[in-house]
Amino acid sequence: MAQTRILVVDDEKATLRLCAVILNSLPDVEITLESDSCRAAERLVSEHFDLLITDIRMPIIDGMELLLMARQHNPHLSVLVITGFPTVNTAVESMKRGATDYIVKPFLPDDFRATVRRLLEERHLREAPGAEGTDEEGAAQQSTRENALEHQVFIEVETRYRTLFEGVP
Repeated sequence: MAQTRILVVDDEKATLRLCAVILNSLPDVEITLESDSCRAAERLVSEHFDLLITDIRMPIIDGMELLLMARQHNPHLSVLVITGFPTVNTAVESMKRGATDYIVKPFLPDDFRATVRRLLEERHLREAPGAEGTDEEGAAQQSTRENALEHQVFIEVETRYRTLFEGVP
């Protein structure tokens, strides 16, 4: 069985190490860590990956641009966007640009692992023989994901602001 290849891109080395520790528990997965988004862009063109996990805020090539480049080169690549600066706009924009999912940092290891596992399973199902769906079904699923994601980010932002301003008169 071929290994599943995951490229993780983040300019914060601590996040890369955390992702590696979490993802190493998944069977048959090869993890490539990249702190330089320019090198990540080159690798996306020259190598095959099954999943891209990218931060949004990075120098030179940000995660949104990397997402566009990845999807142009490989339209079927699953992309998980991670960010420490969540907004409804970035969540919706990343989905419109083709992200498969969006997670807010800091994330819980179990949640991150479960999301990655789900994305890999979905990719495997899409690639299975006879798994072709219509464009309308894909658009409906994308719209549903965008709505759920928008709600999730709104709740996360609201919770962060409440925590930040709790006890402030």
